[in-house]
Amino acid sequence: MSEQVATYIPDEEYEDWVEQAEEMGMSTSDWVKSMVRAGQKKFNRDVEPTESRDDLRRRRNDLRKELQRARDRIEELEGQVHRSEREAVIEYIDENPGAEYGQVVQHVANTANSRVTRILDDVEGNEIEIDEQGRMYTR
Repeated sequence: MSEQVATYIPDEEYEDWVEQAEEMGMSTSDWVKSMVRAGQKKFNRDVEPTESRDDLRRRRNDLRKELQRARDRIEELEGQVHRSEREAVIEYIDENPGAEYGQVVQHVANTANSRVTRILDDVEGNEIEIDEQGRMYTR
């Protein structure tokens, strides 16, 4: 058997309740019941930390070092990309003296795939991940 309980709340609060219930995939009635139950539970205001401040500082410092290593690696890879493009241009001009701008641009465009493949091979697993569908994500 079920009983009905009625309450009067301001329109704004009701709209807020309805929105929160929808966000949780619940009816407003079920949401109100669950909130009342949650309010009845006894909570201890004393919270014991799971890690000491020293542990948190150590972890923070480790994360900072890891971030700096990642930034250094990214900078190194960006330098490699720049050098790779620069080398491709110089090598083409060396092999084709008197080449015109358009020819150099076309050569760089035509050979970009192999350079990009080489760069992706270098960074895969460290800086990027490639899923089963071939989509790439930074780590």
